Amino acid sequence: MYYKLIINIFLICWLVIFQLSFIRVLPGWFMYLDIIIVILVYVISLAHLRTIWWWIIGTGALLDFLAFTPFGFHLLSISVMAAVVYYLKNSYFTNRSLYSFLALTISATLSYQLLFGLFNVINALIIKAPMSAFTNYFFWLAQGRIIVMNIIFSALLFYLITIFTKRYRPVFIN
Repeated sequence: MYYKLIINIFLICWLVIFQLSFIRVLPGWFMYLDIIIVILVYVISLAHLRTIWWWIIGTGALLDFLAFTPFGFHLLSISVMAAVVYYLKNSYFTNRSLYSFLALTISATLSYQLLFGLFNVINALIIKAPMSAFTNYFFWLAQGRIIVMNIIFSALLFYLITIFTKRYRPVFIN
């Protein structure tokens, strides 16, 4: 039990540090890839509920420690995103196909990014800072690029998972 906990904590720390220190400085469209969201979608879809909670709290808290936003913005955004993905996975996208994972990735990206943007707008209103997040053209362009890059990474990750495990290969009835 402690072995799995230590492995999960190490993977969470590695994922957040890799996202913030390597992915964010890549050139071109690669900088828009949000591997944390995509990995959380797969963790929510494939892991047990206890592991899901460790990943949600761990990534949210670690992102909050390393960000310049008020503490709790990332944790609350990731928690709401996880609740949306968990609900959609159990209610609508139950077959674990590629299209289900892509739809879950899109919904996770939209719910996380829009909720985090809304929290930043509320924060800007409270501290009376200029807010141009939702009205800026580049914000919406960046959201589209994040969705495209997350879809591509999610599809690649899905095919990697199908190569290494037999649980998600298509089964045809004769």
